Amino acid sequence: MEVPVGNKGLAQLEADLARINVMRLRGDIQTAKHLCAELLAQKPDFAQAQALMGDLCMDSGDFMKAADWFDMAAANSEESPILHERAELARRRVQEVEALAATKRLGIPTSRNKLNVWAGLFLGIVAAVCLLAFYLGGQFGKQEPAKTIKAPLELSPAPGTTQKPQDVPKPSFSLPASDERVLNLLKGSILGSRVLLAYRDPRGPSLVVTLEAPAGEFTVTALGLDAAQILRDDQESARVTIRYMRNGENLAMATMTRQNYDAAVASNKDLGTALEEVWPSLSSTPTSEQEQNSPPSPDPREPETETPAGP
Repeated sequence: MEVPVGNKGLAQLEADLARINVMRLRGDIQTAKHLCAELLAQKPDFAQAQALMGDLCMDSGDFMKAADWFDMAAANSEESPILHERAELARRRVQEVEALAATKRLGIPTSRNKLNVWAGLFLGIVAAVCLLAFYLGGQFGKQEPAKTIKAPLELSPAPGTTQKPQDVPKPSFSLPASDERVLNLLKGSILGSRVLLAYRDPRGPSLVVTLEAPAGEFTVTALGLDAAQILRDDQESARVTIRYMRNGENLAMATMTRQNYDAAVASNKDLGTALEEVWPSLSSTPTSEQEQNSPPSPDPREPETETPAGP
């Protein structure tokens, strides 16, 4: 399958992006990159295609090229802050890979079992040093005579003085380790700073994720795209419940199972159709008159359905 050569309208470009996204969701990253490169050869300043090429490079582990593509997309897009964040994420991945390679060259253990052995040995040495210091302190420390109380204790404050109330320690709260891991995982994904809260349901392999709602009016397709991205990022979960919030207000909620997601991808259906328990009832098409009269804004994670080409 090849991207047609020649001048293209916006509708045809969006259709090409949708076909490339289908190849990406099916796991054929190399074919998707080839088609995206052909599309960029026809329209080099197409920001959505540049951002999609960055995502494909991230999928294939080529993080440095991904950062370059995100920077180019930011220069041609109004969503430059989000694209710059994705470029920084790609550069952090490069640093992590280089640090891991340096660690292996130095012979520092990276597996959990080896780290546990080293940590146990270190803690054992620290405990032995503390016991030795305690023993030596008891042997060589000076013995002070016990003091005898000869006057009654003064329990009330002296006249003209005020007694400061004792500071009451504030209760501390921290997320469980599993919730902290999944939150960091999603914040490091394409969703980035939109992730507000995420925790794993202890009753089963499912996630509950709160996201900042996309700007402006959104549809059920937006919920489907974000829920599908979470299932791709977290392979342990069989189900995800997603909630949209904006300015502290609940806007929408829905649930997607991995079974429904796989079925929608296999049949090339809109990912919004894979949702369950959708609240409130959302449309899968634009509702405002302005959106109905103009083509929708392209999204690097466009659903698998093809947009019909213009006449």
